[in-house]
Amino acid sequence: MTRHRWTCAALVVSGVLLTTPGRGQEAGAAAEVSPGVSGASPGPTARLVVVLKGLKSRQGVVRVSLYAGEEGFPSRHQQALRGATEPIDGEEVQVVFEDLAPGTYAVSAFHDEDGDGRLKRGTFGIPKEGIAFSRDARNPVGPPKWKDAKFALPPGETVISCTVRY
Repeated sequence: MTRHRWTCAALVVSGVLLTTPGRGQEAGAAAEVSPGVSGASPGPTARLVVVLKGLKSRQGVVRVSLYAGEEGFPSRHQQALRGATEPIDGEEVQVVFEDLAPGTYAVSAFHDEDGDGRLKRGTFGIPKEGIAFSRDARNPVGPPKWKDAKFALPPGETVISCTVRY
């Protein structure tokens, strides 16, 4: 099995809301199936492991959205291909997305400390809870762009490591 590693970091974004089932269960659906989206064509599949590092507490859960296209990234979870919610057992959490078609994806995540499904924001919309994105995507005046966060997902297993920023 081929293993690939990527890193990612966090940035100030608008609110993200994920309402997903419990530990390890995936929810959310893409608005449409396109190349690179699971189920688009038979063939080799990919497994994505998202490692969220730097969590400041074990309180709450992490919520992760996986996008297969630019539409909706990074904060419209309804347009994400998949979403996952995981409890926090330590300073890092792994979230696994199985049976993906190889293609181009991006990840956004946040530490939902109070478990209400919403990213808490303060003055000027600055997040009060930790956030993370694939590929160290950054934008000094708002959420990151798809082009800065996207990554290629080949067949086999790919591990991306994301640092949660507060």
